[in-house]
Formats: sequence, structure tokens, C-alpha cells
Amino acid sequence: MVMPIKAQTYLPKMSILLIIMVAVASAITALIASGILTRNIRVPNSGQVKTIGIGAYQDPQCQIPLQSIDWGDLLPGDQKSRTIYLKNEGDVTIILTHTVGNWTPTEAQNYLSLTWNRENYVVQPNEIINATLTLTVNATAPGFGSFTFDLTIIGTEQVEA
Repeated sequence: MVMPIKAQTYLPKMSILLIIMVAVASAITALIASGILTRNIRVPNSGQVKTIGIGAYQDPQCQIPLQSIDWGDLLPGDQKSRTIYLKNEGDVTIILTHTVGNWTPTEAQNYLSLTWNRENYVVQPNEIINATLTLTVNATAPGFGSFTFDLTIIGTEQVEA
């Protein structure tokens, strides 16, 4: 025997699904309409590098993709710099920023800091620039062995006012 579907249980589930779909579509439409595009590069210290719109490279000709950054052995009070090369592979002018996170071990973030010389730097389409990353170890850092962290370089479309 086939049981009929009760309208009171079926329709509310469909209504909630429809409301969610409309809300998601509205949010996406609002982002597209605002004209703000963001491009990110994630540069982990080990593993794959994923890029969207920006390329990260080991060489100034942008032939060797950057897979990771090796900081070598560090002592309390040390400061080391590494140069990487970035290429705006999109077709819009971008402004660069960065974040650092996903520290292992977690306490490493209390003793290590990463800075660079390209915060809020404007990069034109197809332009290649070098960026100097500097890792500083606090002089009071205890020995915690090896560490990893993720560097995310963010390229946000420059919007004309």
C-alpha cells in the first residue's frame, strides 16, 4: 500500500531549503555586484602551494613555483630573511597583505614573528616583484624543536574610489 505524502511535513522542508538557496544566491550576487575580488596565495612551510591570481616563485623569472620556505636552524635572538618572487597573474591591479597562522607547535607563535616588505603594496597585472620575508626569534624563546606555520599572501583588487 502506498502512503500519501502529508503536505504539512513535506512543504516546510521544501520552504526552508528554498529560503536557504535564495539567501546563498543573494549573497553571491551581492559580492559579484560589489566588484571586490580577492586573490590569495597560501605558502605553507611544507606541502603544496595553492595560488589564485597570484603566483609565488623561487626565481625572478617566475619559472620555479614556490613549494615551501626552509628557515633552517634558528637560535633565540636570530633573524633570517628569505626572498620570494610574486607575479600578479590576474588582469586587475591588486594590493598585497599577509597573514600567518596554523602554528605547530602552537607555542611557536609566542616566540616567532614573520614580517615582510610588501604590506599594502600595489601590483599591476603581469607585474613581477620580489618580497623579503623576515623571521625573527624572540631572545627568550625556549627550545621547542622543529616548527611549521602557514603564510597566506592576499591580493585584493584595488577598487577605484
